[in-house]
Amino acid sequence: MSQTEKSILALVIEYPTLFPILEDNAEGLFEAQENRLIFEKIKEFRERDITPDFTMIYDALSSKVNVPYLSSLMDTLMQTPASLSESALIDKIRVIREHKAKVAALGKVQGFLKSPEIDFDEIIEICQAAKVNQAKREPSDFMTAFNEYIAWKETKPTKIITGFPTFDRLTDHFNYGEIVSFMGRTTTGKTFTALNTLACLLQNGVDDIGFFSMEMSKATLMERLMQIHFGLSRYDLVLKRQAGELDITDLLASYGRVKIYSYVYSPSEIAQIIERDKLKVVYVDYLQLVRGDEGDGLYEQTTYKMNALKEIAKNKEVVVFLMIQISRKGEGGWEPVTIDMARDSGAIEENSDFIVGIWNPSLHPKLKEKEREKVRGKIAMRLLKNKRGPLKAIDCIFDPQVGKLYEIEEGETL
Repeated sequence: MSQTEKSILALVIEYPTLFPILEDNAEGLFEAQENRLIFEKIKEFRERDITPDFTMIYDALSSKVNVPYLSSLMDTLMQTPASLSESALIDKIRVIREHKAKVAALGKVQGFLKSPEIDFDEIIEICQAAKVNQAKREPSDFMTAFNEYIAWKETKPTKIITGFPTFDRLTDHFNYGEIVSFMGRTTTGKTFTALNTLACLLQNGVDDIGFFSMEMSKATLMERLMQIHFGLSRYDLVLKRQAGELDITDLLASYGRVKIYSYVYSPSEIAQIIERDKLKVVYVDYLQLVRGDEGDGLYEQTTYKMNALKEIAKNKEVVVFLMIQISRKGEGGWEPVTIDMARDSGAIEENSDFIVGIWNPSLHPKLKEKEREKVRGKIAMRLLKNKRGPLKAIDCIFDPQVGKLYEIEEGETL
């Protein structure tokens, strides 16, 4: 553990903003005498409003700590990128805390073999002590909040919208820190809705967009994106490509800076990628495929993931567009979506700032042909939650060949 302790100290010296996290978790953390001395010296410098570097630590402790030990301190940094420094620090602190907890718990269990009495409350306390305090220290004075308000009001609109005029009049531009959820059954066009929204953002000049396609491969998602961009069916795309007639110059100019990810990620991994790639708008397709903690039930998993995504939106200052599969109350995708259809957890409604329900009335198996013809090619959407006020339903024309969606202005609910 001594080497892990040492690498923690190296991280904090290299990235001084991490020191509050270490200070909040320092009690009982360092076993090696050298590491305790280095930590106390860093703390002493900071109390004097000095940010120490490796040279300052070396000069201050060269008479108390073995010189080769101090000299090798920087070597333990292992070129940790700045974007991953916080998670690296937390992981290293967690390794030490969990190791100490395992040793302590094992001692209690071994004692149980000698005397069949065990204090389970004490075991629980040992496990609780293994947790890492990740609370960020932030300015909490009133003037900080007031100045943030002034800055917020003077900030230009984000230009982040849905691209559906009725919804955009009711919701205005989305602010960083907000979650916009699209809910629907499978085959109702959630991914195409997301990609139409993405195309709208690019037309508005919005950059730094990342699309987490956890259901589809990059190739499959790219095909749908190209259908929308070129206005071609999948079949026509193949013919154009085979004939050498598919000019992607404009495609690259429009989408070249969009980041596309197709692995299944956990919320913490998504947060790291957002910071690393400096994303400001994130699409997650879809919630149920985000990796959660093992062993929890569906309700707990969904609650954890929604809470984590909301924390990411706020702390990383991004807008999250989230696709959500709804429960079987939505039948086969033809029933009007209601807010109680959110699968598995009320945390979906609580943590989403805006929720749009999507359904396709033409999928109803009992429709007569004349009735089906009236709704063929139409997608219905309803704004189910709008933290800025009004709710409304719209009808859209959906061209399944090219994946384009157009709102029928002032349309009535189907």
